[in-house]
Amino acid sequence: EELQAISDYALEMGAATVFSGQQASEAFLDLLTSGQSTEEAFSTLPHVMSLAAAGGLELGQSADTLTDIMSMFGLAASDTVGNLTAAEYVANSLTQASQVSSASVSMLGDAFVNVGGIAAGFGLDVDTTNAALAVLAEGGLKGAEAGTNLKSMLLGMSATTSSTQEAWSKLGTSMYDSEGNMKNLNSLLGEIRTGLEDLPVSEQNEIIMGLAGSYGQLSLRTLLFGNDLADTQSAMEESAQATVVAEQMMGSFNNQIGSLMGSLESLAISVMGPFVEDTLKPLIASAIDVVNNIKSWADANPELAQTIVKIAAAAVVVGPIL
Repeated sequence: EELQAISDYALEMGAATVFSGQQASEAFLDLLTSGQSTEEAFSTLPHVMSLAAAGGLELGQSADTLTDIMSMFGLAASDTVGNLTAAEYVANSLTQASQVSSASVSMLGDAFVNVGGIAAGFGLDVDTTNAALAVLAEGGLKGAEAGTNLKSMLLGMSATTSSTQEAWSKLGTSMYDSEGNMKNLNSLLGEIRTGLEDLPVSEQNEIIMGLAGSYGQLSLRTLLFGNDLADTQSAMEESAQATVVAEQMMGSFNNQIGSLMGSLESLAISVMGPFVEDTLKPLIASAIDVVNNIKSWADANPELAQTIVKIAAAAVVVGPIL
């Protein structure tokens, strides 16, 4: 019954979206292998499909990106963020960040592979991380490189080395609040900007290097002096959600053709399925039995079987002549 429900749902998605029933079933399997239950996969799959349509991803890539980010930030399929399910929240965040920057959903997913776990460890949420990656993208830093660079910045700013501690001391602030938690990233960047004001460029460079290191300083400089992070977050909130963008994308001519093909596939499976199950499979099973019986007889009567084969071969040759 559960397998039939999955089959029916995959066919329904194939008929209603630009994706085929086969693609939907493969994405469903990806969700199951990520640890989700069948019920959880049912609720997650629509958001996987919306993210794929909105971001131009294959369904398998969309499923992996969505479930990986949920796992990095400790979000279960049953969790909610605000009034959204965890899957819908992540899909929306990726889609909205791609709309306010030059980073594609695929690039953002690649970045999360390198920075997601570290960002979550520092207390950043998915939206803030996406906003930071969007700012970096506008500064020319995208994809996996952006994730690695942002990770290096966070690790550098939290280091206990003398150069890092001296840099914080010169700024008159610290990365953490009185309870030992990382400050809100917007607030922290504002405090760093304030501390850098009126300092000569050489000292500013020294402090930035001390905070983020030679590699992570590119992210820190971009977040400090590039597009404003708070403005980017506001722009994300005003951007269309994944389902809306997906509907717009699926309304294009090429995607309408894809939707038609998915519907035709679902129709063919629905019509041919019973014929295959009720007629072809029993017929093939009978044929297998016949072939196996002939083989058993031939094994038991090898000389007679060889004689019959020879006679049949001769008849093939002589028949046309006669």
